[in-house]
Amino acid sequence: MISLPLLLFVLLFSALLLCPSSSDDGDAAGDELALLSFKSSLLYQGGQSLASWNTSGHGQHCTWVGVVCGRRHPHRVVKLRLRSSNLTGIISPSLGNLSFLRTLQLSNNHLSGKIPQELSRLSRLQQLVLNFNSLSGEIPAALGNLTSLSVLELTNNTLSGAVPSSLGKLTGLTDLALAENMLSGSIPSSFGQLRRLSFLSLAFNNLSGAIPDPIWNISSLTIFEVISNKLSGTLPTNAFSNLPSLQEVYMYYNQFHGRIPPSIGNSSNISIFTIGFNSFSGVVPPEIGRMRNLQRLELPETLLEAKETNDWKFMTALTNCSNLQEVELGGCKFGGVLPDSVSNLSSSLVSLSIRDNKISGSLPRDIGNLVNLQYLSLANNSLTRSLPSSFSKLKNLRRLTVDNKLIGSLPLTIGNLTQLTNMEVQFNAFVGTIPSTLGNLTKLFQINLGHNNFIGQIPIEIFSIPALSEILDVSHNNLEGSIPKEIGKLKNIVEFHADSNKLSGEIPSTIGECQLLILGKTQGMLSNLTYLDLGFNHLNGLITEKHFANLTSLRVIKLSPNPLEIKVNPEWLPSFRLKDADFQSYRMGPKFPTWLQFQLDIDSLDISNTSIKDTLPDWFWTTFSKATHLNMSNNQINGRLPKNMETMSFTTLYMGSNKLTGDIPPLPRNLSLLDISNNYLSGPLPSNLGAPSLQSLNLHSNNISGNIPQGLCKLENLFFLDLGNNLLEGELHRCFEKIRELSYLRLNNNGFTGNFPSSVRNSSYLEVLDLSWNELSGRLPTWIEDLADLKVLQLSHNKFSGDIPESITKLTQLHHLDLASNNISGALPNHLSKLQGMIRNQTDAELINGWYTSELIFGMYTKGQVLYYNERIVEVVTIDLSSNFLSGGIPEDIVSLGGLINLNLSRNYLRGNIPYSIGAMRSLMSLDLSENKLYGEIPPSLSVLTSLIYLNLSYNNLAGRIPSGTQLDSIYNQHPDIYNGNSGLYDFPLPKNFSSNDVPKHGIPEKTRDSFHIEPFFFGLVSGLIVGFWLVFVTLLFKKSWRVAYFRLFDEMYDKAYVVVVIGWARLTRKTATI
Repeated sequence: MISLPLLLFVLLFSALLLCPSSSDDGDAAGDELALLSFKSSLLYQGGQSLASWNTSGHGQHCTWVGVVCGRRHPHRVVKLRLRSSNLTGIISPSLGNLSFLRTLQLSNNHLSGKIPQELSRLSRLQQLVLNFNSLSGEIPAALGNLTSLSVLELTNNTLSGAVPSSLGKLTGLTDLALAENMLSGSIPSSFGQLRRLSFLSLAFNNLSGAIPDPIWNISSLTIFEVISNKLSGTLPTNAFSNLPSLQEVYMYYNQFHGRIPPSIGNSSNISIFTIGFNSFSGVVPPEIGRMRNLQRLELPETLLEAKETNDWKFMTALTNCSNLQEVELGGCKFGGVLPDSVSNLSSSLVSLSIRDNKISGSLPRDIGNLVNLQYLSLANNSLTRSLPSSFSKLKNLRRLTVDNKLIGSLPLTIGNLTQLTNMEVQFNAFVGTIPSTLGNLTKLFQINLGHNNFIGQIPIEIFSIPALSEILDVSHNNLEGSIPKEIGKLKNIVEFHADSNKLSGEIPSTIGECQLLILGKTQGMLSNLTYLDLGFNHLNGLITEKHFANLTSLRVIKLSPNPLEIKVNPEWLPSFRLKDADFQSYRMGPKFPTWLQFQLDIDSLDISNTSIKDTLPDWFWTTFSKATHLNMSNNQINGRLPKNMETMSFTTLYMGSNKLTGDIPPLPRNLSLLDISNNYLSGPLPSNLGAPSLQSLNLHSNNISGNIPQGLCKLENLFFLDLGNNLLEGELHRCFEKIRELSYLRLNNNGFTGNFPSSVRNSSYLEVLDLSWNELSGRLPTWIEDLADLKVLQLSHNKFSGDIPESITKLTQLHHLDLASNNISGALPNHLSKLQGMIRNQTDAELINGWYTSELIFGMYTKGQVLYYNERIVEVVTIDLSSNFLSGGIPEDIVSLGGLINLNLSRNYLRGNIPYSIGAMRSLMSLDLSENKLYGEIPPSLSVLTSLIYLNLSYNNLAGRIPSGTQLDSIYNQHPDIYNGNSGLYDFPLPKNFSSNDVPKHGIPEKTRDSFHIEPFFFGLVSGLIVGFWLVFVTLLFKKSWRVAYFRLFDEMYDKAYVVVVIGWARLTRKTATI
């Protein structure tokens, strides 16, 4: 029985607890003031969210929205929860006065500024949640004083600086979320003291360094997230030995390396393991199969590998993971054959991706066991053979990507995969016809069958798939027949690719007549087609307005180079706004198509070779001023370049082979490529060309005059320059000194003077140098060996003198050497065998790569005449040193140049024997050694040159037996003068009465009596002159119109001759004055 005094004491103590003291009243008022101060610091108070925060009175603040007061202290605030309240402003330091506060939840607002230091005074605080705001600055180190804290969440702000190590003192912390900020530095090792930590998220920051070893000892850890940082280092071998509770691991997008430790098997509760986009290497440990709860395994874009059968043991081990749903192994180094155990993975498997590896062999025979598979990506491997028959069992498959080297035909049973939405089987070697059963796949919205070997016609059933709305790609096959008129049924298709096939016939007009049936009424439909590519087929016929009737969404059209003709009414107003249009090799002319003026959104337009013979319309440059790519080359378009060209947006501009006139204005600022070759442009180049990023400039074959301006010499990004065949003049002084990236320089057929340009010495990447047909003089530089990448050197028809420098043989990449028609003397350089580029035969496709010009032509004296070669397709491995003053012998090691096709040493003073082993030059097609002083026998090995089609050994001092052979005899039959001027030669094929005693003067063959009869010639000449004179005289005497025309022609010829003489005299006077 309780005594009376004790009962009175209990009643008194209870009364004291229930009745708040005056001190409590004061602290409650302080809480209210702190809340009102917080409210006043907000710029926007969330509309109705804080509308109730305006009453005053004893304890009224405890009724405000988001405010929770305690039970024992009913007027003291213990929780402030204003999540998603649309608050804007700063967090007031006054909240640090809420001394009883246990929960502060302000997430998902628009709060900014720093986290107040005063919050560290909240000693009772257990949850601090400030996620999804715009808080900045550093995390206050003083937060480490909140020893009662169990939840700290600062995710998705803009906090910066290092993570304070003081947070390691929060030993009661279970959830720490600092993700999606701008934090830097390393992860504090003090985090290892957080023995209760369950959730650690540091993702999407700039953290660096290794993961501290103490982290791997937090046995309570269930979720570990460090995605997208700059963390590095390896995982310790015992990393997962002490993490029995670990369930989810996210380590994507870092810089980790090394092997996955086998201790991963100790964390058997892991359900999600994602460590991709790192540099992990080695074999995946089979211990991974001990994670029986594993649902997601993601290891993509690493250096993990499998080379041998044993390296795939992990795949067999994964068959123990009965809950497995996703396996992502893409972008690694897995090779060898895919093990059959793949077919035994969990029947719960939904996604399997092994894309972008080196896997070969065939698909597992029983892959159809994965009956719940929805996503299968085996793209970019080397799988061969055909699809296994079990493939048709994958009836839940939705997306299939298998671009490999698969062969065979697509089985008709592919039509059983009725859930398929994406079918991507491009880049294989499938053959046969496209199965008509694809029409059963009514949920398909993307079909990609491109880059295979399908034959036959496009099955019309495809065009009846109602869901087909993204892409239909049958390009790069061998499909034949016409485009089915059923294409009009593809009401929602966005892209249609059928290019690079053998399709023929006309393009059906139904492509623009799509109809939509609504409530029993046929209504015109605005098609969703944005991308149409039917190029590189055999299509023909007309394209009219009818084809474009409802294609209002069309943005890209590519139909070239089919022999099509666009024929539309000049008044036609198209309903589409094109962005990319390729009409190359259409017939659009002769008039300029007026409907193009409405294509104001055009970014890329190709109307090259379209038979346009017209003047540029006034609207042309305005309409296409925002385009970045324009090609209108190979037409007969008249007009001038616009004065305001520099304000336009072009990056690539092709206008070559037209009839443009006038001068060249400053170029667009963003221009990187310009080709206006083969026009009639004139005048000097502008002093400031503009286009500081210009990389390729082709002005070949115009009438441009004057000197090369200094502005061109400042184009430091230029790697292709062709100013050939113009009227340019002056010296090539230091112009190219700053253009260090120059690879192609062509200045031929101008009037340049002076010495070899020393400024090209800095162009160490130079591959093509053509200075031919100018008036350059002086000696060839010995430093020419510095141009180590040089492949083509054209210096013919100048006035260079001196000898050929020995250093030229150090140009090991050289394929084309032409020094013809100069004044070069001395002996041929020794060590020609060092010209490694001439040892094997090469085509120009190997020779010159990446030029942006449509046609680059070289002239070469071979086969007895000057021939012009297109660099892209013709072999031009050549040496031409003809018409110089070279002396001495032909070096024997020249025969090592087995790739040489043309060798021309004619019209020099070479002596000695023809190299005895010349037959080793098996690629030789043209050999000209005529008009020298060679002696001795013709080497018998010459007869083994089966590729030889031209030979000239005339006018030397050769003697002895002429070698016989089918090839040599054939050449002689076509050119019986190839041995002329060699008195000592004999035997077949020369006739018995052959005589060559009268050798002509050097370089000028004389006519003999056998080939020239003077009497009949003069008789015929005189008779012709007399008869012709009287015919013309009588006609002029009796026909007035002829008389007038004759004297007018005479006057014009006189005027022209006078102008030429005056200008020539002025130039001569100017040159004399400068001297």
